[in-house]
Amino acid sequence: MWPSSEVVTGWCKLLGLKLDDEIVIYDQPSGTLGSYWTLFVLRAYGYLNVKILVGGIAQWFAKGFDVVPG
Repeated sequence: MWPSSEVVTGWCKLLGLKLDDEIVIYDQPSGTLGSYWTLFVLRAYGYLNVKILVGGIAQWFAKGFDVVPG
């Protein structure tokens, strides 16, 4: 089911996301493909600077990278 623009913009507002923010999303290692769906929906509603973190957050931490909120 395709989410309405009100639902997407409502969630993005709740999360503090703006159209020009850099947004990084990821899935769990099980590979549910939810990150690709999220990327597709966000881009469809104008959030164009969306990226997928391939390998997930565990691999990111394993490589010694940090996460900075905001």
